Amino acid sequence: MKREISFVFFLTVSVYQLDIFAGDMNEADYMRMIMGGTSGIQNPQPLYDINGLITEIIPESNEYIVGKPMRFSVVLENISDVNKNYKEVIYKPLVIKEPDGNCPYDKLGPYQTMEGAIKTIAAGEVRTLINKKDIAEEYLIIKPGKYTIQFNGGNMLPVSEIYELEVKDGKPDDRDIIIESLINVLPDEKWRAAGIRKEVDSDRNASTNLIVLHRGGYDGITVILVYIKYTGEISDINIPDNYLGRNELGYYSLNAPPEALELWPTIKKDIIKALKIEAAN
Repeated sequence: MKREISFVFFLTVSVYQLDIFAGDMNEADYMRMIMGGTSGIQNPQPLYDINGLITEIIPESNEYIVGKPMRFSVVLENISDVNKNYKEVIYKPLVIKEPDGNCPYDKLGPYQTMEGAIKTIAAGEVRTLINKKDIAEEYLIIKPGKYTIQFNGGNMLPVSEIYELEVKDGKPDDRDIIIESLINVLPDEKWRAAGIRKEVDSDRNASTNLIVLHRGGYDGITVILVYIKYTGEISDINIPDNYLGRNELGYYSLNAPPEALELWPTIKKDIIKALKIEAAN
């Protein structure tokens, strides 16, 4: 009897237009502010202390390796002697830089950093703002070297000091290898590649991964590349429709709506070439 790998997925892709510059602050002043320079105001206060509040990045490990989780927390401390109000920061409050100074590829898309509800922190209290966030799940971090991380607190929270971490060489996650290869064949800047979901079947030593190719805009288009990692033969598993073939990592199928094929008619050929897939007969 054939062994089957089944999967059910529900995918919602939300794309927000990124607009990080606010008010009258220009781009240069803003970047100096979030990366530890001045705020652009006359007689600026230290950026790590805003009205008695400070933030700090807390590493969750002494060692970070490519292909392994890279978890960090952020805490807020009220160093004053009175209660303070602050606004929560949601979506993307971390600014990460690669060894070359560029931002790593964002696998989840350019969501806007937004402010949430107003909360109160007591005098002397330390509160967790971000709890053990794995930046490797969100960003494509596949090369070793020295990275920097800084918390961007928005309008009511201070930025943190810049934290430096040394990422050691390792084996990238299979999904990251696939995403890196696909980035190079995307037809234009409106398309993005992202690893959204992974389901593991430990009994059969298999996993099903969904790689999303999404084109943003008013009429957004979503393409799903299904990657099944399995050590057996294709005859032993149930491959979904639109089977592409396999490579050294596993088996692939592609679900592309007609509107995607109109904008990207060579999508199947491009993916097969990028991932070095042995195409199905």
